[in-house]
Amino acid sequence: MASSLTSAEFKSVDELINTKAKILMITHRRPDGDAIGSMVALRNILQSRGKQLDMFCSDPVPAKFDFIGGSVGIKPKFDSLDLIVRINCQKTTVDKVSYNIIDDVLNLVVTPVSGEFDFEEVSLDYGKPNYDLIIMLDTPDLSLLGDLYAKNQQFFESTDILNIDHHVSNSVPGKLNLVDSKSPSTGEIVYQFAKYLQYALEASTATALLTAIVTDTGSFQHISTTADSFATAARLMEAGGDLQLVIENIYRRKSVATLKLWGRILSKIKQDSEHGIVWATVSQQDFKETKADEDDASVALNDLIAHVPDTKVAMVLYEDGQKQVRGSIRTSPKFSASKIAALFGGGGHDPAAGFTLTGLSLDEASQSVLTKIREHLTNASFQITAPAKETKPSATPPEPLTPEQIIDRIGKLMQETEKVQSDADTSASVPTVKGIDASKAMPKSSPVAAPPLSIAAPAQPAAANV
Repeated sequence: MASSLTSAEFKSVDELINTKAKILMITHRRPDGDAIGSMVALRNILQSRGKQLDMFCSDPVPAKFDFIGGSVGIKPKFDSLDLIVRINCQKTTVDKVSYNIIDDVLNLVVTPVSGEFDFEEVSLDYGKPNYDLIIMLDTPDLSLLGDLYAKNQQFFESTDILNIDHHVSNSVPGKLNLVDSKSPSTGEIVYQFAKYLQYALEASTATALLTAIVTDTGSFQHISTTADSFATAARLMEAGGDLQLVIENIYRRKSVATLKLWGRILSKIKQDSEHGIVWATVSQQDFKETKADEDDASVALNDLIAHVPDTKVAMVLYEDGQKQVRGSIRTSPKFSASKIAALFGGGGHDPAAGFTLTGLSLDEASQSVLTKIREHLTNASFQITAPAKETKPSATPPEPLTPEQIIDRIGKLMQETEKVQSDADTSASVPTVKGIDASKAMPKSSPVAAPPLSIAAPAQPAAANV
């Protein structure tokens, strides 16, 4: 399926970026391969065009993504911010402001004309980050940016946002929204933009984008995977993208801690055969005792639990370190994980989604979630409606032949075969006319070569939501 984005949209994005001096790139908390791969790749592309930018994410980048060149440059918080001291001067007039540094301690001195300042009228804050454009990748909602957004909302509200994403639930109020919900990954959108810019892909950028596509399509297993996903991956490999490096780091390397956690998850697995639900719960104690990461719980869902036969909904519920319960959901092709997650304030895609619950224990959350899922499965609320297929009227079966009719038909077929062979023998004898061998004079037919396999670039129409 070709991208729904147009050349006019890419042109508008390019023009917006060219008007900005310093760019902040950011993706969602708990970053995955699509988030990191897309951001690093776009960073490389824009740096090649002379742009000054920095990359941010509220949560640390998982170690398994360290192989992506440039991922170590992703920062967890804004730095070099001004410290602002706010003093209410309605009751006291300021005479002068001065400062001194004694034993490495800065003393800011505010002298009043008379009277004194009330400590309750003094507050501290940070200034705005020094960027004139925010590029959000793979993030459908501002709240998913985590602390970087929560502590700097005014900055996000007053700065232009370029929103690049593929989530159907995207609600980011961007100045420009490069959103294609039909794209299986944000990485494919970044690739299309790179192609529009005629950017010459090098190996590191190709590997970053390959990581984005491979991880968000579930190694090309998710129902959202398209022919374009394979075509783009092929072009990235031709440009030097290292697929084996991606596979080795993402899928083949499992720490002992990860395997121990998986053992606990499998020992807790439960099944509701009547409704087609398989689930497991993971406590903070499980994470602490196995020394595994929370991401390992979601990986267990992808690699193990979701593959139980006859499963409609597979789920892992786990306690995070902030006294919340997180849920990760995978569904079979006929059911929508995003619709299930939406019941609990979450979102995602049809095959994979997630949500977060607060104020509930792990057991309470499990009971509440399962009750709602069972209810909606019974009402078929989560089913994906496939487009109606055209049905052709079935042909009327022929009448059975009698033995005499069968013998008669075989006889006619034998006569036709003998005639065809006779005609072939006659035409094979080519006469010589006036000393000229007619077989040599007749042009010989050459086999027609099949056209080489090529993947056409999506059409770019004339001018015209991570």
